[in-house]
Amino acid sequence: MEGSGVEPNSRWSRDSMSDKTIWWLIAAFIAVTCTGAAAAEPNAAKADRPLLFGVVPVAADWVVQEGQTYDDEVWYRLAQAGVKCIRLGIDWPTAEPEEGKYDWTQVDDQVGRCRRYGIEPVCLIVNTPAWASPTGERVHNYAPKPQAMSAWYRFCHQLAGRYRKDVRRYEIWNEPNGWGWHNFNNVDEYLPLLRAAYRGLHKGNPKCLVAVGGMDDPDLHPDDQTGWRGAYFVRKLYAAGGKKYFDAVADHPYSSDLEGNFRAKVTALRQVMVENGDADKPIWFTEFGWHTGGTPPDEQARLYKEWLDMLLTDEFKYVTVATCLSLADFENNVDGFGLCNTNLQPRPAYLVLQAYPKGSTPDIYEIFERDISPREAYVYCRTRRAARTELAYHELGSDDVKRRSLPQRSWQHGLGFLGLRPGTVYEYSIRADTEDGEVAEAPGLVLCTPADYLRNGGFEGGFRAGLPYHWKCGGRAIWLDGGQHPDIKLTHAGEHSLAARAKTGSMTAVMQQVVFTEPDTRVRFSVWSLAETGSEQPNALWRRVGIGPSGSADPNAEDVVWSEKAYGLREWTQQSVEAAAAGDRIVVFIQGEGKTDEGIQKIIWDDAELTIWPK
Repeated sequence: MEGSGVEPNSRWSRDSMSDKTIWWLIAAFIAVTCTGAAAAEPNAAKADRPLLFGVVPVAADWVVQEGQTYDDEVWYRLAQAGVKCIRLGIDWPTAEPEEGKYDWTQVDDQVGRCRRYGIEPVCLIVNTPAWASPTGERVHNYAPKPQAMSAWYRFCHQLAGRYRKDVRRYEIWNEPNGWGWHNFNNVDEYLPLLRAAYRGLHKGNPKCLVAVGGMDDPDLHPDDQTGWRGAYFVRKLYAAGGKKYFDAVADHPYSSDLEGNFRAKVTALRQVMVENGDADKPIWFTEFGWHTGGTPPDEQARLYKEWLDMLLTDEFKYVTVATCLSLADFENNVDGFGLCNTNLQPRPAYLVLQAYPKGSTPDIYEIFERDISPREAYVYCRTRRAARTELAYHELGSDDVKRRSLPQRSWQHGLGFLGLRPGTVYEYSIRADTEDGEVAEAPGLVLCTPADYLRNGGFEGGFRAGLPYHWKCGGRAIWLDGGQHPDIKLTHAGEHSLAARAKTGSMTAVMQQVVFTEPDTRVRFSVWSLAETGSEQPNALWRRVGIGPSGSADPNAEDVVWSEKAYGLREWTQQSVEAAAAGDRIVVFIQGEGKTDEGIQKIIWDDAELTIWPK
């Protein structure tokens, strides 16, 4: 029966198999998948500018509303991708809420995480506190009032001195030539801000590098009478005497036309610097990227790959930092700039970054799990250099860490989780080390073992970045804990539920879970749901439940048995479906779709149950 917690029988266990046999099977898999392995390391081209593999780590914590769990997952994703640097925002109002009273708590945490994961911070200092603002309010688009400029200098001095061992690069303001200022191209107001910051930062850390704030530098518009915005502003900055007060220029050269507009605007900016005797100063790209609302994810990935290929050529050797916007979508929408979506699920562009050769580190990539059963599972990955790998795993919330390793160094790796418990959440990491001591690590990965009963059916068993443990969620939607999210707060029972939400346009949501069972066993799957939509069209939002009797993970498989669609709104409705298992496992599905031209559409699910009748 559902929820019985009965231990799986021996057909799911290979405890009788020796480790030697298991590793032989893994070696056989590698031999089959490794085509033409040669003595030379594959794709081992070394990048002499590792900070081109950077990311702006903004994400949708304010949308998902999950607190520390979401923040931790952000850093796991950065580390798993092999990110070398991040653009780390330092909010002056938070760090100095009152003049002379500093609160470094947030900066300490972020810089400490950078140190822990081997990521270099490129610190963006931005925003004016109310006490220093000419408007009397906290603002982004005004420099401090003249009488507060000395406090700004002292803040920069304290900042650079405190973090001199961990931070070398600073960027002064965000798009001060455009949307980051109250009017465009106001060098007269920006230069005093830059000058005071430069002097303060260099007093605190004489070895630091200070960059002109990232230029608002889009493709040309009909009203751009000045030409490329970045080049125009920097030319004015030189003319005003700003040459002595920066060590680099940061730019935001957004473009999908890499061979045309991108090359033209960057070349124009570079030419201004060369003409003013600053050929030795680098350019940093502290924002660039492509929004998936207009650039499909596969196209986003292609552009990112071409972008990296271009930047690594000698033509752009003066570009030493590049931080892609962004790690994840940060708007309350299903599309965004993210290499991952709102729930931190990787898009193809994230996998491009993860797999790209970044230098001498082994770079772990193409991580995937297979042959997951209640008592064991296997994880496979590749490394850019021949490396020895170690798998470390533990039950979530436990300090009892188990380790597995392969003694030989290779580029393809298979590691086994042994002695697992059914229906349990495990956190694991993979570490790779080369013969010359280079190390890479992919931390914070999650494996959920299946069982012969439904797990986390009431969604009381925990979430990670909005995704419930034991369920695989996909589609075009933002996933949330519907019971705890302040904008929803709805459950059928208990304190938690699962919600899928999207704004205008289409929404698709599908979730699934594998359950082990006996062949020919009769099962019934049911779930409660409630839906809301801003659409005035009838039947604009529907949901249903299904069972895949053969264990296929494809919801479009011909043998999936579906319930009727439910269209009712604003009332809890229970749907159910029955089927007979065709093998030793089934897959249960929950699905919903909708479309609206106005407002938000959402579906909340709760209290999923699976009843299994004895044969």
